[in-house]
Amino acid sequence: MNVEAKELQSLIKNGEKQNVVFVDQFRDNSEVARSMAALANTNGGMLLLGVRHTSSIPGIEAQTALETIKKIAKELCQPAIKYTSETIKIEEQSVVVIKVEESEKKPHSAPNENDEATFFLRADRQNVLANRIMTEVWKLQRQNKRTMLKVGYTENKLFDYLERNGHIVFSRFCGMANISPKKAEKILIHLIYMKVIEPIFTEQTIFYQMAEPDRPEPNSDVVLGDF
Repeated sequence: MNVEAKELQSLIKNGEKQNVVFVDQFRDNSEVARSMAALANTNGGMLLLGVRHTSSIPGIEAQTALETIKKIAKELCQPAIKYTSETIKIEEQSVVVIKVEESEKKPHSAPNENDEATFFLRADRQNVLANRIMTEVWKLQRQNKRTMLKVGYTENKLFDYLERNGHIVFSRFCGMANISPKKAEKILIHLIYMKVIEPIFTEQTIFYQMAEPDRPEPNSDVVLGDF
C-alpha cells in the first residue's frame, strides 16, 4: 500500500470523506463493520485508525487494532472483507491505515443497530442503507448473466430528461414517465447493470445519471453479459 506520512497527514487534515473514515477507538465494532462493508459495496477507501473525527491524532496501539480489525472483517462482515494494512508514525503516534477495495463479491452485510445483517453504501461521510435497486443490481453482477433490455419510449424519455437536467431521483422518474414504482425499479436495475445509468449516493437521497455520454439509439437492444 505504501502510504507516505506526508500523504497521510494531508488526508487527515482534509477530514473524513466518502472514501476516508476516521476511527479513534473501537467503541462500537458494528459501526466499524458498517464502514468497512459500505466502502467495499461502493468505491472502496480507507479507515484511519487512531484519528478522531476532529482530525486530531491520539494514535492507537497498532497490534491490538489489527487484531480487532481482523475479527471485524471476518466475523461481522459477510462475506468476509479483504483489506490491506499499514502502520505509520505521525508525531510519535501510530496510525493504522486499513485499505478496502471495491469488492467483486458485493454486497457485504454488516450488523445494523438491531444487530441484523444489513447492506450499506458509503455516501459523503455517512454509511447509508442500500435500496432495493442496488441490491438487485448486485445480484445480477454476481450472476454475471447475459441480459437484454429493449430501449423504448420510457427509456428514451428518461434519457431525454437526463440530457436536459443531468440527474433524476426515483420518485421524479416514476412521475415523469407515468409508470409504477415496480416498472421504474426494473428499468433502473437493468440500465445500471448495463452501465448505461449510474447511481450517485448522497446522505439524503440517491440520484441517477447517464454513465456514458452517448445514449443508446431509439428502439435498439442493449445487451450485456457472457456470449
